[in-house]
Amino acid sequence: MGGLNIGDEYLSRDAKLGFWRDTHLKLEGEAVHTLQSIFLNDWYFVTRQEVQGACYFPPTFIPQVLPVQIVGDGPDSNRTSVLQGFFQAITMAKHSVSIESPYFIPDDSLMMALKTAALSGLDVRLIVQGIPEQKLTYWAMHSYFEELLQAGVKIFKYMKGTLHAKIFFIDNHLASVGSANMDIRSFLLDFEICAFVYDQALVESLKIDFEQDINESIELILKTFQERPVHERLKESSARLFSPAL
Repeated sequence: MGGLNIGDEYLSRDAKLGFWRDTHLKLEGEAVHTLQSIFLNDWYFVTRQEVQGACYFPPTFIPQVLPVQIVGDGPDSNRTSVLQGFFQAITMAKHSVSIESPYFIPDDSLMMALKTAALSGLDVRLIVQGIPEQKLTYWAMHSYFEELLQAGVKIFKYMKGTLHAKIFFIDNHLASVGSANMDIRSFLLDFEICAFVYDQALVESLKIDFEQDINESIELILKTFQERPVHERLKESSARLFSPAL
C-alpha cells in the first residue's frame, strides 16, 4: 500500500514526467485482514457483489509484531477518518512534524494545527512537488504557503523529478504511509487508505529518505516568496477557488 499505481510513469518510464519519487509499504500479519476487509467493502460498493468467508482471512504467523492502525476513508463513509488521524497526530507532537505530500490543499483545521505546532517551537517541515504534475493543484497549494511560512513552517519543493510519495511522521514514534495526499479531495472525495505505524525503526528509515529528498529540494524563503510576481498570485488565488472540487 502507498502511492504507487500501475503504470509506466510509476517506474520512471515516462519521458515527460521523468524520475518518479514514491513510497510504498509492505504489511504482513493481522493488519492485512483489515486491508482485505476494506478491499471487499470497496468491491461491494462497485459491483454490489458480496464476498465473505473465513477463507479470505487466513491465520497469519509472523515473528515480529508491531502496533499498526489501518485507516480507510472514502465517499461511502460519513466520517473523515484520515483527516481526523492527521489532525490528532499533529496536535500530539512534542518535537517535530514531517510531511511529504505532492499536493497540499488543507482544510482550516490542519492549517491551524500546523501553524500552532510551528509557533509552539516544533520543527515542522513540508515537502511538496516542485515540478507540477497537475498545474491547477500546483498553483492552488501555493496560496497556503505564505501563511505557513509566517508561522515558521519550513517548506521545500522537490526538484529531482515528480514527487508522489505520501508520508507523514511525528517525533520518533509514529509514521503514516498511504495513498492520501494532504488535501481536501483526499479527505472528502477519494477512496484513500493509510497505515499508522507506531515504530521508531520505521520512523528512522523514513527520516533517511526524507532528508535525502530535502537535499534534492529548494527551500522557500518567506521574504523571497512574498516578492513573487502579481500574475503568480492571481494564478494561486484563482486555482484555490476550485480546490474543494479538485
